[in-house]
Amino acid sequence: MTENKTIKTGILSLKRNKTLAESPVTPVALEPRAVIAESQTEFDNAELFSDKASSDVAASSNKANDAEKSKTLESILNQLFLPVTTKDGKVRATAVTQVLQSELKRIQQPGIIPNGVLEKLIASVGLTDPEFNKLTQIVILTLGHHKTSKVVLDFAVKALSEHWVGKHLGYSNLFLSVVEPLSLSNPDILTHLTRSFSERYETRITSIKEQLKQKVDSDAPSSSLRSLTPEPLRQQCENLLTICYLWAVETGKCDVKIGIQAFKKRIVERGDGMISEKKICGYLASQVSKSRSGIADTISYYDELLSSAREGQKITDNINVQLNKKINNVEAEKIQLTQQVSALQQEIEQLKVSLGKVKTQSEEQVLDDKALRVHLKDDVSKAKSRAFNLLNEEVMEPLKLSLNALQREKPKVEIATHHVELVLESIERELAWFKK
Repeated sequence: MTENKTIKTGILSLKRNKTLAESPVTPVALEPRAVIAESQTEFDNAELFSDKASSDVAASSNKANDAEKSKTLESILNQLFLPVTTKDGKVRATAVTQVLQSELKRIQQPGIIPNGVLEKLIASVGLTDPEFNKLTQIVILTLGHHKTSKVVLDFAVKALSEHWVGKHLGYSNLFLSVVEPLSLSNPDILTHLTRSFSERYETRITSIKEQLKQKVDSDAPSSSLRSLTPEPLRQQCENLLTICYLWAVETGKCDVKIGIQAFKKRIVERGDGMISEKKICGYLASQVSKSRSGIADTISYYDELLSSAREGQKITDNINVQLNKKINNVEAEKIQLTQQVSALQQEIEQLKVSLGKVKTQSEEQVLDDKALRVHLKDDVSKAKSRAFNLLNEEVMEPLKLSLNALQREKPKVEIATHHVELVLESIERELAWFKK
């Protein structure tokens, strides 16, 4: 029994030390590999002889699993980003395993990570996560808890600012620095950020391709460019943009719907443009087993959008129907008014013709009246002249002679009568002219 207890103690020590090595607070040092191997061998031998030892080991394993659950955000970041050097001098990177993913999702309180630790972690990202894959994963995995998400997002932004292709610019927050020319209320912030980062990365990729080509042509060693090949840079740009969109949404720089549309656009751009229903069916089938798959929320979101769009379409269709009725009524009124205008125009034309005739007649009448006035004036002058001549020459003179003949001592009635008769003839003759 003493031997079995000793074996159990060795195994517990191994399990706990493994957990504590990943935690920032490590009260027990990790055992040497030789001791671990020896303890494991003893446990295997003891297991053959004692059922009680097996139950003790199982209990120890459960306690070790409980210890695993006590990981903090700091310990996980240390495990993921601090470099671990193997015996042959190579740096071994830690992947974001399912266990670590569960741990990250579980953390609600990030705790306080010392600035020195953060600086060390940020400096290590370029070595242990050059393409920013793990940064992107931990940002996405911690979105469920605001406090943890804020700490992780701040850490990711600082790490990106120190290791992206524009790190020589010295930005402490590359997103704020690039978006600075725009107002934070501008809805095109994501478009501006996407264009700015994509253009900078494309410029760097093009430059590296030229350098690689020159190295190949000159047969010179290209070891200095191995970490700067185009494909890792493209992946780095993709991850940077992903974190950029999440940063903009989480910090309120843009509306969530704008962020969704930005992600959708990037995803659609990666497609081949061919819609295959079988491919979609297969993809949905692969997501069924994932109980917390975001595909369900995504489909529900777009179903709601589609439903809202359909409701909006119905409302729009009803409005269009009403507008079409109004348009038809207006068109009918327009036709009726057009006909009335046409009839009025005809009347106007007729009135114009009649007015032209009246105007012509009026002008002719004016001319006639003018001519008549001229003629009348001439006639009056002639009449006055003729009347004057008549009275002066043919009436007054004979009457004087008649008067003289009657005033003699022996009036000469015959002469007076003769002159009076001449006067009467002249008056009768002139009266006939005046009647004309």
